[in-house]
Amino acid sequence: MEIVVDRLSIREGIEKRMTDSIETVLKLADGLLVVDVVGGEKISFSQSFSCPDCGINVDEIEPRSFSFNNPFGACPECHGIGYRMEFDEDLIIPDKTLSIAQGAIAAPGWQSVVNPDSYSRAILDAMAEFYGFDLDTPYGEYPEDVHDLIWYGTGGQRVEVHYTGRHGHGVYNIAFEGLLGNLQKRYRETGSETTKQEYESFMQITPCHVCGGKRLKKESLAVTVGDKNIAEISEYSIIDLKKFMDELTLTDRQKQIGRLVLKEIRSRLGFLVDVGLDYLSLARATATLSGGEAQRIRLATQ
Repeated sequence: MEIVVDRLSIREGIEKRMTDSIETVLKLADGLLVVDVVGGEKISFSQSFSCPDCGINVDEIEPRSFSFNNPFGACPECHGIGYRMEFDEDLIIPDKTLSIAQGAIAAPGWQSVVNPDSYSRAILDAMAEFYGFDLDTPYGEYPEDVHDLIWYGTGGQRVEVHYTGRHGHGVYNIAFEGLLGNLQKRYRETGSETTKQEYESFMQITPCHVCGGKRLKKESLAVTVGDKNIAEISEYSIIDLKKFMDELTLTDRQKQIGRLVLKEIRSRLGFLVDVGLDYLSLARATATLSGGEAQRIRLATQ
């Protein structure tokens, strides 16, 4: 619902009326204001760092918003590390010429599939019957839809699993979470370090799927200067970053706000270029620097 508070034409002497109208709107609409320009597009304003269209709320911007070492700015998925240990299908199913019935799945807890009387085999038998595929088919020959069923699960669809164990025969309605989901759950819930290490042998280090390896939360990455966020700027080499800063176009107000910060940044970049470190990037890991490079960087921070 929208409320029309005032209609104005831009002219001399309307400052107080406009101020009163804006304050009224912000009070009535919880900090949101829409200006409907005649013959133009609507312009939205927010007092609370929120977007009325996409529903994203952004906390007040602070220096800690751009630090992946601070929970306030770090990606909530990888906690500012930038990468995660993820299960690798090529390690879990190393020989795709084998069928599941032949033991294609090498991950812990699933080698028992080769035994027709095992519970894991009963689950996959039920899925094969319900979805119409064969466990004797080489894994690499499955079409994409069957592959996704085995790897990612049934998406909540329940299948009827018949299993005969030590306590007799039972029928269970199960929504299979997929090999990936099952292994993630086992890894997350085990309390044994030995078991964790065994699972980790089937994992690879991959960039975080939420931040893409940029280590910051999406709200921090949404803040840009010269159409570049802090992660993109950090990937520049020092010489390219110096060029970017020298060519940065700002309004007079922006220049006034950032005058001291921009002066300091340009000074330090100039020093790094002068001492021959123009090929480094700000995203370079400290552990990969040579002793000489680290020493010259320390000089630049003094």
